[in-house]
Order: sequence, then C-alpha cells, then structure tokens
Amino acid sequence: MQVKIPNNLKVNVGCLYRTPNTNILKFNDELLNILETVKQSKVYTCWDYNIDLLKYECYQNSKDSVNQLFSYGFYSLIRSPTRVTITITTLIDNIYTNEVGIHLENRQCYISWNTNMSNKFSYKFVRQTRDSNINNFTDRRSICNWNDVYINDDVNLAYKSFHKQCIDLYNESIS
Repeated sequence: MQVKIPNNLKVNVGCLYRTPNTNILKFNDELLNILETVKQSKVYTCWDYNIDLLKYECYQNSKDSVNQLFSYGFYSLIRSPTRVTITITTLIDNIYTNEVGIHLENRQCYISWNTNMSNKFSYKFVRQTRDSNINNFTDRRSICNWNDVYINDDVNLAYKSFHKQCIDLYNESIS
C-alpha cells in the first residue's frame, strides 16, 4: 500500500507472512520478486516470518533470506526477541525498511508474552476482495490523513493509529 506523508513523499507499507513449516526456498523466490518490484521506493514492511532470526547462524535458508534483504538495502528495525515464554525467546516478527536513518534500538516495539491458556473460541475471518472493494479502499486510502501515524514518537501508539485507520478504511470499503 502506498501512502503519502507530509511534503508529498510517498512510502510503501506492507505486511509479509510465511506460514510455519512451508517451503522457505519458494518464499525466498517470491521475496526476490517483491524486492525487485519495490527497490526504487521507500518501503516499510512488517513480517511474521516464522523463522527465528536469533538462530540466523544455524540455518542457511534463514541466512539466504536475510542476505537477500540486505542486498536490496533493507535492514531490520527490531533486534530483540518478539516472543518470550518461560522456555524460549524468538525473533520471528520484524519490521524491515530500506529508508536510511531510522532506528528503533532504544524503543520497545512489542513483546508478546505467551501463556498456557487454551483458546475456547475459534473463528474464521474472510476478507471481501472483490474488485469494487479494492477500488473503494484505494480511493479512500488516497484521501486519508496519516499525520497521526507520522507525528507520534511512540511506536506503539503510531502502530495503533495506523492499524485503526486501515481497519476503518477496509470496513468503509466493503460492500
């Protein structure tokens, strides 16, 4: 998704998800196609990669993915564990950007604390991806005011604002 920020700058924002235990080589091939497409743009992308980057040195496929990102000028904004339990810490979620000068090293982005509570409810959420809904979303997104996201120094509040605006835009766009 491309958003305009003050001074008419354009930034691409996106999310990538790799399902656990799926073919990482195929994912890396798709990643290469995406990186090639956006290499000339400013990009921020949130990842749920399902590969523990704290064990980067142990897995060649993990190294290949990260090295691919580095070769296109992308680097990680999160360097601390994003999941902490009593027995394990992992870094499987991340934010990558190719914009120089952005650092979150002294800011805590998020840590999800895992408990042993069982889920009593299950649901399936399906997005309505008809062309008319996508066009409505694109039109509404282009006139949306994103200032609350950009002026906020607290990354958690900025993300909440971004997330709320995206959900509101989506809900307004479905027919």
